[in-house]
This record gives sequence, C-alpha cells and structure tokens, in this order.
Amino acid sequence: MQEPIALPPPGLRGGMKGALRVRILTAEGLTDEQALIATSLLALSNDTGRVSVSMFAATQMFDCSAVEWRQTVTALSAAGLVDAVWEGDSGRVNLAWRGL
Repeated sequence: MQEPIALPPPGLRGGMKGALRVRILTAEGLTDEQALIATSLLALSNDTGRVSVSMFAATQMFDCSAVEWRQTVTALSAAGLVDAVWEGDSGRVNLAWRGL
C-alpha cells in the first residue's frame, strides 16, 4: 500500500514561494523595479510570510530613495500582495504577504 503524500507545512515552505513569485510577476500596476524589490522582500520573509524593513535599510538594499520605497510599498499593497503597517514616523514598515 502506498503512503499518502504529505502536504508542505503552512508558511512559505514548499511551493508557496513559487506561487507568490508568480503573483508578483503578473501583478497589475507594478514596475519591473518594484517587482524585483518585491521578490527580494519575499526572499527575506520568514516562514510565516512576514518581513520588517527600515527606511534606511530599504534605501541601501534596493538603491532607491525614500519616496521610491514608499511608492513601492504602496504599489505592493494596492496590487493586493501585502498588508503594510508603517511604524509611525520611524520609517519602518512591517509587511505580511496576503494569502498565506
């Protein structure tokens, strides 16, 4: 008798990262640069699909201005990919990938 196939645990393990990459690359309204930043953020996310990034780190990692970083986060949220919560005036944003 064959053993049943086990499903991957919840979170970004298994095929979930691949599925999210496809959603990013096919999302309406994202520029190529924003999609590249999004796939990098996905790689930085923990197993539950969350990542916290400071404004300083984002501008350094992605070689963008603070305005471009805010526009990227806004575009990702508008495309239905993430829930974004800004931490006051600190410039830190907590992102959670939708659908996980």
